[in-house]
Amino acid sequence: MNSACVQILSLSYTSIVGDAFTRTPKFSLAIAYQDTAHALLQDLRIRYYFNHNGVPEPVLALHNQATFNPDGVSQRDISLDMIARVYRLPPGPTDGRGFVSDSYLEITFPTNPSMLIKPAKVTITTDIVAGGADPDPAFQQATHYSFIPGGPLENNLIAVYLGDRLVWGTPPPLTLLPDCAYAAGVNVNGPALTIGAQSLQAGSEAHLQYSGATYQNAFPVLPTADTNTTAMLRTGYALGADTATLPVAAGKYWAYAWLTTGASTNAGQLMMQGALKDKFWMQQVLQPGAAVWARVGPYPIDVPTGSLTLSGTGSVDLAGLELYRAQP
Repeated sequence: MNSACVQILSLSYTSIVGDAFTRTPKFSLAIAYQDTAHALLQDLRIRYYFNHNGVPEPVLALHNQATFNPDGVSQRDISLDMIARVYRLPPGPTDGRGFVSDSYLEITFPTNPSMLIKPAKVTITTDIVAGGADPDPAFQQATHYSFIPGGPLENNLIAVYLGDRLVWGTPPPLTLLPDCAYAAGVNVNGPALTIGAQSLQAGSEAHLQYSGATYQNAFPVLPTADTNTTAMLRTGYALGADTATLPVAAGKYWAYAWLTTGASTNAGQLMMQGALKDKFWMQQVLQPGAAVWARVGPYPIDVPTGSLTLSGTGSVDLAGLELYRAQP
């Protein structure tokens, strides 16, 4: 039986920073909800896809503005309800233009129960800010799946969901790590807890060996995080010359690490199995009084001997670790 697709919203996009190379991509969106059926604003998810391009972490959406127009006349500021967070994946397959996507910025309004009622409109301005400074790598916007110079114009390379239902755009080909590939997780200097769908062991329970410096803080975390993630981020290892060793079954994995920074500037580089990973560099002058964090990776790692080593150069505060089995 044939069925027709009915467009329930439209999206207008404008690139505000259109440089081919930039440390701060920036754009605005105007999303108009057109359906007569009610929809919750907290179910709205918007994804902008890009390539990490080797820029230093943390990669953050720092400057966010959003307004909500529920009836075509009134307008209110919902910037404080907006959460914009970067998620990283293994490099995806090449898309039709020869580009690879390994990251997306997701914009949500999880705490706002307001309803989207025809002709409601949400207007958003946001950016993607990389850590580090010149001469560190910048984003190469021309290779970002969702980037189009100019505007305002329709952009079908940005995906919009209501709940799990895709209602606008076409995502790029991505490499997703299935939950069944999850092998291990560790809250390195805290108790066992659950982050998302995954259970993380306490460092002592996982037999994580480490005798170096630790950290503990009570700063607000940025980006905003759930209760368990916040608790994990507030304690960890201050990696540097010291090495942590985790018993792991021999094999090949994808590894994520939660890195964070406290009241001072952090400038360091994570090492796994003796190999340098992303640089983590954050000036607290940009966000005073906040513990800025990122879930970095995933990194392909080989564990041939049943032991994973973690260390760093400079200042690297490690809060947690996740391992996913690589597909054969």
